[in-house]
Amino acid sequence: MTEAVVIVAIGPVQGWIAAARRSRDLWYGSWLLSELSKAAARALAEVCGVECLIFPATDNIEDVAPDSSLNVANKVVALVPAGQAPELARKAAQAVRERVAALATEAFQRLGERFDRDVALRQARDLPEVTWATAVVGDGGYGVARDLAERALAARKTLRDFAPVDWGSARPKSSLDGLRESVLRPGQADELLRAYGIRRSEQLCGVGLMKRLGQRGRQDGSDRVSSTSHMAALPVLEQLSDNDMTRQAARTFFKVLRDDLKLSPEMLGKTPVRHPVFENYDGRLLFESRYGEFFEDEPDVGQRRAKVQTAAQVLRSFLRQSGLGRPYPYYGLLLADGDHMGAAIDACQTPEAHRKLSQALAAFASEARQLVEEQHRGSLMYAGGDDVLAYVPLHTALDCAKDLATAFQQRLAGVRPAEVSPTLSVGLAVSHHLDPLEDALRRARRAEQVAKRTRNALVIAFDKRSGGETVVGGRWGDFDQQLKSLIDLYRQGALAHGAAYELRRLALQLNEAEAEPAFQAALRQESLRILRRKRDRQGRAISDATLGVVEAALRGQSVGQLADALVVAREFERVSRAVPTAVSTRRLVIGKGGADGAVDD
Repeated sequence: MTEAVVIVAIGPVQGWIAAARRSRDLWYGSWLLSELSKAAARALAEVCGVECLIFPATDNIEDVAPDSSLNVANKVVALVPAGQAPELARKAAQAVRERVAALATEAFQRLGERFDRDVALRQARDLPEVTWATAVVGDGGYGVARDLAERALAARKTLRDFAPVDWGSARPKSSLDGLRESVLRPGQADELLRAYGIRRSEQLCGVGLMKRLGQRGRQDGSDRVSSTSHMAALPVLEQLSDNDMTRQAARTFFKVLRDDLKLSPEMLGKTPVRHPVFENYDGRLLFESRYGEFFEDEPDVGQRRAKVQTAAQVLRSFLRQSGLGRPYPYYGLLLADGDHMGAAIDACQTPEAHRKLSQALAAFASEARQLVEEQHRGSLMYAGGDDVLAYVPLHTALDCAKDLATAFQQRLAGVRPAEVSPTLSVGLAVSHHLDPLEDALRRARRAEQVAKRTRNALVIAFDKRSGGETVVGGRWGDFDQQLKSLIDLYRQGALAHGAAYELRRLALQLNEAEAEPAFQAALRQESLRILRRKRDRQGRAISDATLGVVEAALRGQSVGQLADALVVAREFERVSRAVPTAVSTRRLVIGKGGADGAVDD
């Protein structure tokens, strides 16, 4: 029987995921794309058997059932009878549209008539862009046919369907992406705010409503998502001792917020993982800066101010009784992508080889969840194929990124072609917990793109509210070890806090970037002279051992790059002070890594 390769792609990916104002929007967007891909895969498997699936590759059709635990990338590859290939591709596309319609109906069913349901459903129906291509397997074999199908798919994607929408109106656009008109009815905002956490100023289209309401209220808690504030608060929460005093302090704190100040369950939050003292309450409660929005529904300005002050007082009391300091208000958004994956797939000349590669990627995605959520206390938004998107607390962010890179290489080591060595590049955006989520996503994507240019690399984009964005990075094994070494120096008090900024000024004032090599060498000597004048935290001269570490670092990078690395290391050290053993204290090893280039802000 003649066979054909079928490739079904679902989009838009980046725009759909990036349209997010809240963590739940981000999580649901990633989850929905996977659900739609599984719908396409299942439609093919139901006709041709699960063995027809190559990407994703599975032996059990339940793996691609709705709401299964398997995450699937936005592209499905299968091997089907050649005579049925176009028909099966259309069937897969139809399954995608039916799945999105079913999810929209499920999400909207509890809203009654408080929104324009008909328009919302039509907007949701028009969301997925499904493209497909097929190629008959001829004398050239599977590899040639898959390559032909990929080229045809790429060509098809250059063409766009421009069917007019039938739901356009003069209503305000959605607050998430500004693409579609809002379906919320005027005057319903207060009720929706109380019931579903939609803010008074927000406008949501049907797609936005799906993100905000989809799967809400599942009994197993699988639809709970940690907030960015909770991620930022985790280093402090993990220092919260479990004893009678802290439990009583926490109960008093929660009682005032819940019973006296009448904070809604939506404001109190509900995290996926229960803390022995802080229970399932969201770490956002530890930030006074969020209290203003908690009570924005209070019409009386005086009452609102009084509630905010009461909440702030009870928070300070709780922190004091628990022996905790204020949390550091930054968290990490990690975005990872495999290197050389195109070459690895191209080298798979048989369906069996491609399936093995797919199974290795699925195993990595499963391990990524365990690494992010169980080992490093992060919150996985998406892991499918060679992509990972996750929130990570800063005290575990570096180790989490490194463990993901190691796991990726290990999983693919046994199945990769001999001539290809896939690696994982990671972009880590460190952002303030109140910064717009879409800005953090853009920052993470830029960092990932810089890392991808170097390959097998980590790039960190640290956006300090009071100091602008600093980008540092380099290859795994060099840069990450160097950064941890600098963090250790700060933890030991061996470096003065102001040294980094003095070195940065030196590089900028003398225009290091355009200086001749001989002058750059003089700059490095000048930077060492500056450090020798400094005192450590105990008021002693900087030790020869510390100077040796810095001198070694300067052999592989410029003074400006070292200054940026010191700035970032200092910020990570601030978190590590709250969690003394969380950031690595491995022996200092300096490599020659360096960022492949700066990122424009």
